[in-house]
Amino acid sequence: MKGKFRKESIELVSITNHFKFEAPDGKQRKADALDAEGVRTLATHYPNNRANAFLNWFTYSDNSIDGQSKKKAYTLIKSGLLDSMEPGTVR
Repeated sequence: MKGKFRKESIELVSITNHFKFEAPDGKQRKADALDAEGVRTLATHYPNNRANAFLNWFTYSDNSIDGQSKKKAYTLIKSGLLDSMEPGTVR
């Protein structure tokens, strides 16, 4: 993949190069990470059929399960139905 990216002039390192993460033992560890644009670029150039499904999930498109769930949640909130319910009850 590195060779392919170099030929297409795609940077392999993003602004999150050597990003500091806290490890489970509490120590700070440096690791490379990708920002959102880097993830999109990697997914569009990855030679796998499942990359498109991942990209849909990552961007929360309306075609993904998360996108449909988010859309339904917004519709429920906008409907005002939740305002008429009493918190902490089943009514």
